[in-house]
Amino acid sequence: MAHLAGNFLGEPLSVCPLIRFSLFDSLQLLHTGVVSSLRVAFSALGIPEDLQKLDRLLWAMASVWWRKHKSLKLFVNSPANSSAALGGFPETHPDDASLQSKELTGLDLCQYLSGSETLHQLLFST
Repeated sequence: MAHLAGNFLGEPLSVCPLIRFSLFDSLQLLHTGVVSSLRVAFSALGIPEDLQKLDRLLWAMASVWWRKHKSLKLFVNSPANSSAALGGFPETHPDDASLQSKELTGLDLCQYLSGSETLHQLLFST
């Protein structure tokens, strides 16, 4: 059934981008890396067989990941916020504790990316 969801959400229909962005926005992508974000996303969806559909999904996922981490970066760097104020932003994703020790994640990864397009290319090549 998840495979069908991935196939449908990868379609170029006008409603699909809205659903894609809503779905990825609801997933715990904060503080994930390339591999862990793929695991989170595609355990909720199936991987479509068509590479164009996969490309559309990964573009939306990269955009949402980038937006979440840029917001977090602005929040962390804000003078009004201290490290204690990060209570609403978990430092690690609980399911990926062992994987995250081996991959660059969250803001550590974000600092090396020039934009969501770079992340999209990394996701697609992985």
